[in-house]
Amino acid sequence: MTNSTEGKGIDSPPVPAKVIACHIIELDKCDGMMKTWSYPSSERTQMEICFRKIAKIRDSSSASGAVAKYFKYCKTWHYINISPPLPSPDMKCAESKFSKIDRIAIIIEAEDFNPARYEDFGNLFIRVFVAEANPTVLLRQFLSLVVTGKCHWENTSLKASKYDAILPFQNFRVRSLITKFGIETIVLLTAVLRKQRVVVYNRKVDALIKDVLSILALGSRGCDTWDNVFPWVGDNDDELAQFADMKFYIVGCLNASIENRPSFYDVFVNIPAAEISVASHAKERMMMSKPHKEVALYMVQLAQTRRLMNMI
Repeated sequence: MTNSTEGKGIDSPPVPAKVIACHIIELDKCDGMMKTWSYPSSERTQMEICFRKIAKIRDSSSASGAVAKYFKYCKTWHYINISPPLPSPDMKCAESKFSKIDRIAIIIEAEDFNPARYEDFGNLFIRVFVAEANPTVLLRQFLSLVVTGKCHWENTSLKASKYDAILPFQNFRVRSLITKFGIETIVLLTAVLRKQRVVVYNRKVDALIKDVLSILALGSRGCDTWDNVFPWVGDNDDELAQFADMKFYIVGCLNASIENRPSFYDVFVNIPAAEISVASHAKERMMMSKPHKEVALYMVQLAQTRRLMNMI
């Protein structure tokens, strides 16, 4: 994840790698996929969700190289790394073992939010597995990450501690958000401050994730709301079930039809249409006063100057 100068994000103390599990998914040349290894374990619902995410990435990506995405399920971050088509000139490959395999996906589960860290470790794990075709070798690398925070294979060495723990919390597009919605941005700010249920729609995964995190950054100056952000959620019942008892969240969704479930949100944000809707049951809680309008005008004025880069 690259740094952004658009705005400062949420202040957060350094967070070490807190790895939970690792999974190998093989994607065949007929668009099928199969989990071939997990450590220490995996749950059926969890893997079904991961399969859907991988299928979405595969369908929407025209990239011939490696792909990395992430999502959160049940308060655990899932980092998906997908290899280039095999055999790849960029990596050593045990070709006889992967004659029917198009790509390899590695999923790392972790408690901490650090996309750059787990993209690099995920890509290393892919290289190890594609070269050796042996989960035992990969297990040694995974355990090394868990126990020592380090991995070494051939000429590559990685240290979890070398990855900035603050930077992932700063890569937001607050200025763009205010520019897009103008004075209506105050609705987003108020929703976060009052801890309402916010659902965000966008068509593309990367843009959706950044939009969700930007809305969180807009209204939060600490980590107290971080457990309530879910940047990429499907509209399937098994994913939505995790929110049944939650009174506050910021959720990103790729399917615009989620707007037809008003019981699931208090505020709906349609990024492509630049529209913000407040559900009828939440209108009283979201009432605005004159001070709110003054704050909204001030944010718009800031967004029109470079001063915002140093103020948000």
